[in-house]
Amino acid sequence: MPTLKDKNAEVHYIINRVNKKPFLFFIHGAGSNHTIYKPLFNKKTNYIAIDIRHHGHSKGGKVNFNTIVQDIENIRTKEKLNKLILVGNCLGASLAVEYYKQFPKNVQKLILLTLFSERYVRFSFIFHPLASFFTMIFNLFPARKNTIFQDYHKYQKRPMWYYPMLDVRGTPLKALASLVKELFEYKIDLNIKVPTIIITAEHDIMTRNTLLKEDAKKYNLTIKELHSNHVPLTRMPEEIKKIIEDIL
Repeated sequence: MPTLKDKNAEVHYIINRVNKKPFLFFIHGAGSNHTIYKPLFNKKTNYIAIDIRHHGHSKGGKVNFNTIVQDIENIRTKEKLNKLILVGNCLGASLAVEYYKQFPKNVQKLILLTLFSERYVRFSFIFHPLASFFTMIFNLFPARKNTIFQDYHKYQKRPMWYYPMLDVRGTPLKALASLVKELFEYKIDLNIKVPTIIITAEHDIMTRNTLLKEDAKKYNLTIKELHSNHVPLTRMPEEIKKIIEDIL
């Protein structure tokens, strides 16, 4: 895997370059890694899939929204790419929006799956204090180093409760809690001027889909709803793949 080095961070990613067309840039959610997107990888399509800091094969460095967004931009520069089509799920969807806000000229389109932020999370008034508490506790101890890389592609169709177990095995708890805390604090702005598709899950108990749909309509963003729970990438990858292929 290619590596981007920045101070104490080593950020790993995979790249498939086949032609001069725009690149899909896959950004995974908190706790997971690039393998969550394996069913969407197409040998005939240009794509990059990142392991964000402290996730997957990436190690070290300060982790927050700004450092990850800068990593995406540094990879784009390193690989000499023009505009990107950002594909993000959960935390990755909010990161895609934040990258657009900071580097709007470098984004051609956005594809946002199960968008997760303070505005759209159910019971955020409970989860945010919990995330803050665990972040404080984990910061009192050295970071756990015995994480094990998880291939999410091997665990398709597992119950939704199974995936947090993989997240905890594969990601340092300090980094995971810190990102979740920031996610619950993130004030997302869907005033987006590039073509954007928001993919929601009909049975997603974590997201306030009604409010999300209202905001999407306000800003003329396209909504696609799948008959899935919060992890449609492991339930309906072929349907998501078709949505992506249709907009390329």
